[in-house]
Amino acid sequence: MGKIKGITSFIFYNLPSLSFVGIVIFIPFLITLYRSFFKFRIGSFEILNFTGFRNYLWIIGDSTFQISFINSLIIGFAVPLPSVLIALLVAALCNQRFRGNSLVLSLVVSAWAAPAVIAGRVWKIFFQPHGLISLLGSYVGLCDPSYTMLADPKFALLSVIIVSIWKFSPFATLIILGGMRTISPELYEAARIDGASYRDTFLKITLPLIGR
Repeated sequence: MGKIKGITSFIFYNLPSLSFVGIVIFIPFLITLYRSFFKFRIGSFEILNFTGFRNYLWIIGDSTFQISFINSLIIGFAVPLPSVLIALLVAALCNQRFRGNSLVLSLVVSAWAAPAVIAGRVWKIFFQPHGLISLLGSYVGLCDPSYTMLADPKFALLSVIIVSIWKFSPFATLIILGGMRTISPELYEAARIDGASYRDTFLKITLPLIGR
């Protein structure tokens, strides 16, 4: 009886959010999936004729889609690992007691909380001709001050990866830092009494416990 009551309460309290998800996400997804098998004009609700899988075959054979798909895979594999490694280092730094700890943490949070539009504008200024990136590159003799990284096919994808790492690292930092601060200080104190170095405590206490 109690189990049934718990299930009923769960459904009752989550019904508003589930209804919202269904209206905003699930129903449009089904409509889009249905219309993908038909030929229709963009911006119009008029469906012309059934095409089957012809639309899917066309998009798979499109060279622009293929390049976009490959670039998405590259970004998907290139961003997570550096983001987590950077987040791990920054979280380990913020977990220490030192003057300026709050400032570092505030900078991390502000980078994560910055709206995508503002962050995009700032990075666009960095990458544009005579921007920060091109000026630093010209200072060390790598490029001309008028060089535009985003306009270079060789480095445009790298630019996106750099910005993505910058955007996702702070969020990962907050999660990892939250895990670090749940670890009991008594474990570190016992390790120090036994003569363990910071490296030993990090590898044998911090990493295993935040990974649980």
